[in-house]
Amino acid sequence: MIKYYNRKKEKYEIENIAGEKILRWTYESPVGKTFLELFIKRKVVSKVYGMYCNSKLSRKKINGFINDFDIDMSRFKNKENEYKSFNEFFTEE
Repeated sequence: MIKYYNRKKEKYEIENIAGEKILRWTYESPVGKTFLELFIKRKVVSKVYGMYCNSKLSRKKINGFINDFDIDMSRFKNKENEYKSFNEFFTEE
């Protein structure tokens, strides 16, 4: 949990974390910690996930990300369905 002070609202709030449920499971449960050591920390896992996030298949992650983080799409040059991949959406300048 990341708590921060919102100066505009003058109160403390909790920051949303992408993938919070899976992160909690991975770092807080015995099975998750074992899975982390045996599989997740491997270079190949990072490469495969990176390839997935660069692929068309990852486009399905975009709408969920927009909803979870209440992103104002009027500030983007493209609509959410115009991105070729999650990484393209996520790294837009």
